[in-house]
Amino acid sequence: MEYSTFLQSLVNGLVAGMVIILIALGLNLVFGIMNIVNLAHGEIYMLGAYFMWLGCVGLHQNYILSFIISITAVALLGIILEKLFFKPLRGLLLPAMLIAIGLILVLQTTALLFFGEQPLGIPAPPILEGVIRGFGAMISRERLALIIVSLICMVLSYGFISFTKTGKAMQAVAQDPYAAALQGISIDKICSLTMAIGCAMAAAGGCLMGIISPITSVMGAPQLLQALVVLVLGGLGSILGTVVGGLIIGLTRGFISTYISTTMASIVVFALLFIILVFKPSGLFGRHE
Repeated sequence: MEYSTFLQSLVNGLVAGMVIILIALGLNLVFGIMNIVNLAHGEIYMLGAYFMWLGCVGLHQNYILSFIISITAVALLGIILEKLFFKPLRGLLLPAMLIAIGLILVLQTTALLFFGEQPLGIPAPPILEGVIRGFGAMISRERLALIIVSLICMVLSYGFISFTKTGKAMQAVAQDPYAAALQGISIDKICSLTMAIGCAMAAAGGCLMGIISPITSVMGAPQLLQALVVLVLGGLGSILGTVVGGLIIGLTRGFISTYISTTMASIVVFALLFIILVFKPSGLFGRHE
């Protein structure tokens, strides 16, 4: 019984951690290159879920097609937001945060007007119905799909940033934008692409979570808070730190919620954050001490 409980907690923690990592990676990418903290990132995640619902339920489209259209639409929205609001504020943390707070209110209100106050849900496709059992634990097929798709998104993002010419240009801008500009790299294009990728990753998390949890206009706030904890815990600007931090948060919540309580899980998460900040203020994998 204890062994099966342990495995079930592990599975639950992985599911929670994967979504947090997707959101935090996009947030970290935007911060690393544009030096702004987009507090409206949770609402981007929320829009991804709503667009997925619109495609699957409202328009009766194929799930895969709806997923692709949703993340593409949100990525384009990210480019528009970057051009209109964040471009003049690159490197200005406080003004950018104030603009992001305004965007939170606008996006939440817009979602309420278009989709209403009642929680919405996306029924799982037939192929994802049912559960898989093994070693005393079980996982629903849609949660297994969430883990797999999240891993694919992470690998693709890492590969793009690490091995493509454009990805290397993004790294150059993150390290020294002025030197990158002297090498002929367009800072404006890189920032727009960064925002698009970051928003697409958050939207992917929203699309996946929309199948296993209710969709509401305020669903992004708790996820944003956890993503910010992951960023600080893992280290700002570190992809590896984001992944490790997300897994730590997810697994901590999974195990503490099972063995003690959900409330205690939140307390432990922030206690871990406090301990890390005391002994290593830059985070586990921060680039600067």
